[in-house]
Amino acid sequence: MGLDTSFISTKKYNLPSFGLDVQFYRTILSIESDWEELSDSNLMFSTSFFKAIEKAPPSDTNFAYAVVKENDQNIGLVYFQLKQFELAKSLKIDQSKGTNKLLNKLKVSASKRVKFNGITCGNMLVTGDFGYQFKDKSLDDQFEIVSEVTSVLCDLMKQSKQPVGTVMIKDFFDDQRPQLGTAQKVAYTGLKVQPNMLLEIKWKTFEEYLAAIKSKYRVRYKKSQKLSQAIERRELSLEEMIHFEDRIHELYMSTATEAGFNLFFLDKKYFLELKRHFAEAFKVYAYFEGEKMIAFYTMFFNQKELEAHFLGYDHALNYKYQIYLNMLYDLLKHGIAGGMHFLNLSRTAMEIKSSVGAKGLDMAVYIKRTNKFQNKLLPKMLDYFVPDNPWESRNPFK
Repeated sequence: MGLDTSFISTKKYNLPSFGLDVQFYRTILSIESDWEELSDSNLMFSTSFFKAIEKAPPSDTNFAYAVVKENDQNIGLVYFQLKQFELAKSLKIDQSKGTNKLLNKLKVSASKRVKFNGITCGNMLVTGDFGYQFKDKSLDDQFEIVSEVTSVLCDLMKQSKQPVGTVMIKDFFDDQRPQLGTAQKVAYTGLKVQPNMLLEIKWKTFEEYLAAIKSKYRVRYKKSQKLSQAIERRELSLEEMIHFEDRIHELYMSTATEAGFNLFFLDKKYFLELKRHFAEAFKVYAYFEGEKMIAFYTMFFNQKELEAHFLGYDHALNYKYQIYLNMLYDLLKHGIAGGMHFLNLSRTAMEIKSSVGAKGLDMAVYIKRTNKFQNKLLPKMLDYFVPDNPWESRNPFK
């Protein structure tokens, strides 16, 4: 259902610290031309992407768009996702496992009490800095302005009787992290999150890639190909995606629910809307065992970067066919064939992604609780609830 955004109007609000103004919009359709004029050509911050998400929004999520003005000239864009958040729905804790079963039970009990309305500046569906863009402002000033814009949005939501509990601004690579000067007055807590796994593509053919990796990794590749010989790989057209819509969603959910933490679940029609809005820039490939679809993966051809997007597979068949590893190799083949400079594999499963050559780039998000007392406790709360996922980086290259 999501939060009610009927309170959003195009009224101008002052940002006193910088002498700027901001206007909010409920849908990208209301601000499409201004957005396209000011934003860069990255698909993840495009009006097409936002239109697709609005058509098939993730669970309990709504949206707000802000345009920052200086002397009535547009100088900045800010994108928000508004979500009703229940920690118990997002956090997967197996009470029967682990060295401290009592602690896990306590975490489950505590998580059921954590419910709030949240604002995310950025896009929960992708990894990267897709929350805002400005022209002629330093990185620190941009963060300060976004903090002020977010405060205005929080006030508006409070007035609409939908008070905000938590604000998150995402994602920042290490060289983009702001110096929390005046922003420290609003007490954001920096939280290191799982790294973004990025593979630089240096080869003209996949055979060149195989020649560049160590012998044991070539053996691993050949084994994965032998095991997957019974699989039929094929790209899905829009018509085929419609035909297999239920199966695609079933495979996605089986994979999503395996994760230890989920902020959201995708709408069943999400992939269809991406295909309708992006055509050849967005592709879906599926694996078939006979007539049965057993896996799928999706990707964006985004400038010179191939962006791996959501996937799903039958976990019972993963070992038999080495499905996930084959997906990684297939994505790399697409990247090489398409002349891409990078393959962006996003977060999660860092070790196996590093085994094909991806390197982890450290990232952080900034979080605050709007309740001052709770905000002081936030660092300890994050230590308690956020799982620690140690991993060992692999290097397949000679």
